[in-house]
Amino acid sequence: MSAVRNSLWGLVLLAAIATGFAGIRALTQTSPPLPNLGNLGDAVPSKVAGRVWIAHVLEGYCDRCHDLRRSGYELEKQLAPEVTVESVDLSNPPKLSSEAGGRSIVAEDAADLADRIHALAGSPPVLPGELLLKNQGDVGEWSLTNADGRPFGDKDLKGKIWIAAFVFTRCAGPCPDMCKGMQELVKKLPDDPRLRFVSFSVDPDYDTPTVMKEFSKYWEAPERWKFLTGTGVWNLAYNGFKLVAKPAEEPRPGSQIIHSTRFTLVDGTGQMRGLYTYDFENRETIGPTLASIVRDARAMLETPEKVVDHVHDSRSFLVDREGMLRGVYAATEKESLVRDARRLARSPEKLFSIRTLPRLNAILNGASFLFLSFGFGFILKKRIGLHKACMTTAFFTSILFLASYLTYHVQAGSVKYTGEGWMRTAYFAVLLSHTVLAILVAPLSVVTARLAWHEKFDRHRTIARWTLPLWMYVSLTGILVYLVLYQMN
Repeated sequence: MSAVRNSLWGLVLLAAIATGFAGIRALTQTSPPLPNLGNLGDAVPSKVAGRVWIAHVLEGYCDRCHDLRRSGYELEKQLAPEVTVESVDLSNPPKLSSEAGGRSIVAEDAADLADRIHALAGSPPVLPGELLLKNQGDVGEWSLTNADGRPFGDKDLKGKIWIAAFVFTRCAGPCPDMCKGMQELVKKLPDDPRLRFVSFSVDPDYDTPTVMKEFSKYWEAPERWKFLTGTGVWNLAYNGFKLVAKPAEEPRPGSQIIHSTRFTLVDGTGQMRGLYTYDFENRETIGPTLASIVRDARAMLETPEKVVDHVHDSRSFLVDREGMLRGVYAATEKESLVRDARRLARSPEKLFSIRTLPRLNAILNGASFLFLSFGFGFILKKRIGLHKACMTTAFFTSILFLASYLTYHVQAGSVKYTGEGWMRTAYFAVLLSHTVLAILVAPLSVVTARLAWHEKFDRHRTIARWTLPLWMYVSLTGILVYLVLYQMN
């Protein structure tokens, strides 16, 4: 039996050495403080206020954003419940809110939050070879009349790429220039059946189909350049194209209608993808404006796979409890992201909170070990009173530890160890021995203390010879587990 007890004391010594080394390593491997990149302010949604969280800015309908969504789910599994991962879904209507297991911030919150994040972290770059043409809104359903007097509407342009401009035939201002610009676009862009050009009249009372027919002949318009008129054009301009088109308050010949001078590039689904202001008074800008329209229309025709409606932002954004942006991580920096997210989550926001309990547990284990050591020394010197005081204090310190330990794990759950290799094997070996012996020490310490309180010292000494090394081992390994899991993990 003495050989077994000696082995127990050998384990205590090994645990003390390992704990000492782990403590030194934790103290010497302190990480630099995380940067403070700025406050997201009131853009932080209430659902994540007061929490450490990671944001991904994406489009819920985008297939290329699928990898980022999947990465978010994996991070959530790895970091929950300490850290939440949120997808800032910019799609409209939002998609991710309806997906199983998908956390998302949608609608106005998403747009404001994404703008604030990019203002602090910088906008993501467009990938080489890609052309960014943002989705500027849906033109919607509409129906007017063409120059031949037949109905013509959004369904006739479905699947087509088209360029639109609003003019009127009596205009003495920008309209002739805009028609000339449209004529240049017709000449410079390929004669492709997928491409159309549309000139809308904002003066439907005067510009009848017959007038529009003569107007199209004047501009030598081919079949793919459509001239449309009708009473619904003002509603289309205002609600569909988000343009100004209305009668002048003081109409003069050639200036009966006030309207915006803009070309709009529309894709086959009716989404506005390019908005180009046509500044007819600044002649130097006309050439570059038309060149931009030609470039974008050609790209949509010839390399549609390289035309994107949003920049694919593969970065992760780490935000602390105060709404401060604390880190921006590339897709290849997952390990750093996980490490820093855990650091933030485990740093207490108050002097005492649920997150301070692991540190308190380690302190209580350390105090218990010290009182056990002093108590052992006092009994060897026959100083019974001091021995009793130290062992009683160690007993109640361990009770406090047990209460704190259970409180933390009920509130916060378990924390995963992510180490690999021999460290992982050693950690779980220590954790297993710590857990098993802690279950054994609990009743042993009660029995040992009870025998001493009832002055049954012979039986007390017999059991104490086993209880003491086991209790000291459990206290030391409790500190070791804390250092490895919370400081070195």
